[in-house]
Amino acid sequence: MDLTYRLYDYDRGRELHLDDGVAVADPVPYVAPHLRRTVAPGRVLLAEGPAFVLERWSRTGAGRLVAEAKRPIWLVRLAGGGTIDGGPLEAGGVWLIEDEAALTLEKGSDMLVCYPGAKVIAADW
Repeated sequence: MDLTYRLYDYDRGRELHLDDGVAVADPVPYVAPHLRRTVAPGRVLLAEGPAFVLERWSRTGAGRLVAEAKRPIWLVRLAGGGTIDGGPLEAGGVWLIEDEAALTLEKGSDMLVCYPGAKVIAADW
């Protein structure tokens, strides 16, 4: 059974259910189901679940990223520079890796790395 208690109505004049809503509320602080953790130097896991994994990379160096079958990798550049398969990797850009790519990250690099699934990828650094 679905049930909704209206606690606020944006001045539309509908009935509010404040007493009922407070009676069924669980007044404890929210605890996030996931806590950030370091995967490797310069790799922080921000979110992981059955649908996708999101990491924040702030590292320097060169290596290869290999996307597994049906697990493409999205890169969102936040700051810094580098190259991806020899082309420029600049802040504000988004790249999709469907097989593999050579990646070079310069000093001051900061990027989001996202991919489907629940398992953290290995990066060849």
